[in-house]
Amino acid sequence: MTSQTSTPTTIGNKEQYYRQYIYHLSKAFWKAIEDDWDNLLKYTNLSIHEYTILTFLNANGNLTISALAQLGLMHISTAQNASHKLQKANYLTLQKSTIDKRTTYATITDKGRKILGDIEQKWDKTDSTLFEKTTNMSQFFGQEPDFREVAILLKSYYGESLFSQMILEEESLATGA
Repeated sequence: MTSQTSTPTTIGNKEQYYRQYIYHLSKAFWKAIEDDWDNLLKYTNLSIHEYTILTFLNANGNLTISALAQLGLMHISTAQNASHKLQKANYLTLQKSTIDKRTTYATITDKGRKILGDIEQKWDKTDSTLFEKTTNMSQFFGQEPDFREVAILLKSYYGESLFSQMILEEESLATGA
């Protein structure tokens, strides 16, 4: 019986290497994000989607379920189910359009704003792997990260209008408006 040693597969070209690198990098990045979300929301009974919906409503006022799905990068049924759960918890209200009964508008309630405030008060930056690691990058590069490449990638993937709306939300959060 002869033993066979396995030879690692080599990537044949630059495109394959790049594709695999992006996949592995995004998988690791998403895992870190999930860990941060879990730490951020551990004091609540909210899911990532529910929290995302509340933050968009808080920044934008009332939005349709379709707009929430688009902005939150989720399937329409996910946005609808999460919104109904938030309505049952009195974190938002849902109202059908008087013009088109197929359209439902969501509006954050005072209780919804309160839970967002509670989350921010309980948030501990030491629980945030990404926050801690990215803010420490200034030690290596001499400046805080601006995530320019990530922003360009998202803009090219999701389009100008969605990217602009995401920027407006970020500016709203940054200014506290």
